[in-house]
Amino acid sequence: MNSQGSPHGSRSGVTGFLLNRRLSLVVAAASFVTVLLLALGVAAFVDSYLKEKNGQSLAELAFHMSQTLDNGVYERFGDLLQISHRLDFRSLQQNPQKLRAYLEQQQRFFPEYAWLGFVRPDGTVLAGTGGMLERKNISAREWVQAGKQNPYAGDVHEAMLLSALLPQPQDGEPLRLIDLALPIYDDQNRLLGVMGAHLSWQWAKDIRKNLLSHNLDGREIEILILNSKGSVLLGSSGGASNGMDLSKLLSFRQAREFKVGSVSEQWPDGNRYTSGYARGKGRPDFNGLNWIVLARQSDAIVHQETSAIMQKAVLLGLLIGLLAGAGCWFSVSRALEPLQQIEEALARLDQDAATLPETLPTTRRDALAGFARKLYSRLIDMYGREHQLLAEREELRAELTQHFDTKAHLAELRRSLELRVLERTADLQDTNRLLEQQLEQAAATLLSCRQYLQDHPDSTGLQAQIRKNLELLRTPPADTAVQGSQTATEPSVREKL
Repeated sequence: MNSQGSPHGSRSGVTGFLLNRRLSLVVAAASFVTVLLLALGVAAFVDSYLKEKNGQSLAELAFHMSQTLDNGVYERFGDLLQISHRLDFRSLQQNPQKLRAYLEQQQRFFPEYAWLGFVRPDGTVLAGTGGMLERKNISAREWVQAGKQNPYAGDVHEAMLLSALLPQPQDGEPLRLIDLALPIYDDQNRLLGVMGAHLSWQWAKDIRKNLLSHNLDGREIEILILNSKGSVLLGSSGGASNGMDLSKLLSFRQAREFKVGSVSEQWPDGNRYTSGYARGKGRPDFNGLNWIVLARQSDAIVHQETSAIMQKAVLLGLLIGLLAGAGCWFSVSRALEPLQQIEEALARLDQDAATLPETLPTTRRDALAGFARKLYSRLIDMYGREHQLLAEREELRAELTQHFDTKAHLAELRRSLELRVLERTADLQDTNRLLEQQLEQAAATLLSCRQYLQDHPDSTGLQAQIRKNLELLRTPPADTAVQGSQTATEPSVREKL
C-alpha cells in the first residue's frame, strides 16, 4: 500500500536506533547517571565524614594534651609531697648539704625539674639543686608568698633569677619556667618553709612533640597552649602564632567554658583552620593550670586530603558507571530481541507485508518473548483490520461520489423541466391570445351576418348556417379552456354571441 492509502505514511521511514538499542541506551545512560550520582553522594559523604572525623581527632588531641599537662603538674605535686614526707626538714635545716644532695637525686630521677629548693619562712633559700640561689632572699617571688598558704602552680614565665644560672634552650627561645610550691609544716602544724620547684617549659614542648609524633600521621597539625586570658604560652613551631590575641576565637571561648569540640574558623593571620579545643579541669584536690589547648590544622590541607579522596571516589564511580552501563546495554539488548523483531516487521509492513509470518519467529520462552509474540499477533491483526477499513472507506467514498453525481443530475433535469414548462406556458399564452383575436374577428363577422339576416328574414338557409357557426363559437375547445385568462368583469366573445 502506498503512502496515500495509509493514514500514517510509510513505516519504513523510521530512523535512528532500533527499539531495543534505544531502550538499551536509555537504561545504560540511566545506570551510568545513577552510579555517578551515587559516587558523587558517597564522595560528598566521605568529605563531610572526613572533616568531622578530622575535627574529632583534633578535639581529642587537644583534650589529651590538656589532660597530660594537668596530670604532669599533679604528679610533680605528688613528688613534692613525697619529698616532704620522707625528709625531716627540722633536722635537715642544720645540714643543708644533705638536703641539697637529696634534691639533686630527685632531679636526676625527674629531669623535668630545672630547679628544686627549700625556702625558709623568711624567704631565704636553705638548699637548692646545684647550690643555686642558696642563702638568697627571694621572698618577693609570687610562688614563695602563695606557697606559704596553699599548694601553688603558676603560669609559665621567663626565668629571672635563674636565667643566668641555667643552660638556655637549644631552640634559641628564652628560658621559661613553671613555678610549683608546697607549704611544709611540722607536727604542731607550724610552717617550716616552702618546698619549691621550677619545671622547665621544655617539659610541655616534649609532651606536645610526643603527642604529635603519635597522632600526626604526616598531617600538618599544630598544638597551642593559651592561658585563661587568651595569651599564647606555647605557640607554633615557627613562632607565627606567638604574640597573637586569640581571645576572640570561638574555639577559645568554647574551651574557656570547659567544652571540648572542634570548629572551622578564621584566625588572626587571615587563614582558616579547623581548631580542636579543650581545657584541663584539674583534680578534686588540684584546681589545675586552667590552660586552654588548641589543636589546629589548615582547612586548605584538609581540603587537599578530602579532594584527593573525592577524586578517587568519582573516578571509581565513573569506572563502575561505565561498566554498569555496558552491562545494562548488553543485557537489555539481549532481552529486547523480540521487540527488535517486532520493529523490523513494522518497517516491512508497507513494502512486503505479505511475506511476514503470522507469528513472531523466536524460540525464546521467557515472559518478555511471550508478551512480544502476543503483541506481534495483535499488530498483524490490526494491520489487516486497517487495510480492510481502508478498502471499506474507498468503497464508501465511491458510493458517496456517485450519489452526489446523481443528485446533481436530478437537479439539472429539474431546472431543464422548469424551463420547458415555462416555455410551454408562454407558447400556450401566445396561442390563446391569437385564438382570442381570431374569435373576436369571427364574432364580429357573425354579428354582422346576424344583423343582415334580421334585416333579410327570407334568407332561411343562410340563417341556419349562421346559427350553427354561432353554436360552435359558444362551445370552447378542450385545449384552450385551461387558460382562463379573462377576468370576471370582461365579457367574452361567446357571451356577446
